[in-house]
Amino acid sequence: MIRHYRFLAGILFAISVVATSVALALEDRASPGAATDADTAHEDTGEGNKPRNRGWYVGFGLGFADDKGLDDDDTGVKIFGGYRFNRYVALEAATVSLGDDLGPIDVVKDGISVQAVAIWPVRDKLGLFAKVGFFDWEERAASGEFECSSFSGGFICFEDEDKIDDGTGAAYGLGLDYHLGKRWSLRGEWERFVDVGEGDVDLISFGSLYRF
Repeated sequence: MIRHYRFLAGILFAISVVATSVALALEDRASPGAATDADTAHEDTGEGNKPRNRGWYVGFGLGFADDKGLDDDDTGVKIFGGYRFNRYVALEAATVSLGDDLGPIDVVKDGISVQAVAIWPVRDKLGLFAKVGFFDWEERAASGEFECSSFSGGFICFEDEDKIDDGTGAAYGLGLDYHLGKRWSLRGEWERFVDVGEGDVDLISFGSLYRF
């Protein structure tokens, strides 16, 4: 149960970070001469089916987490949101699960990342990006005890987890977005989360994002 509450808390934290970045972006937009004519042509409403180059976005990724310290791997999942300030810069936050069946005692590793994103628009439909920031993580293991609640005339139970370790480390990555139109894109990326418990963890994920 603790794990599920932490995941929801991560989403709320990501939203708060995005809201702060939006406030800064709106202040920048209000300043005269803040954008060039070329940038303005692509911002807000976009042209034709070209992607929006300023605004909020949310997305998800599903992939493969490789834990170097535990010498094990598992399914990795992330839900992210961010704000794109222009064609080249964005700020992104995510809640990330790096696996829940790692090592001999079923170790769980997850946390929250905040990263600055540098974007290189290669073509109208393709953009490369690099990101760097930090990852606030927690490592837990199954306690062997269960917490149950009544639900629809029956019971639903979750195994409690004991915290083993936590910390904050660097995070960085590379990826690409393939734009399907103004709002939807496909995304593939590689990320490294540094010193998460016993060692670094690599996440290769594929997913999609939606621009508001």
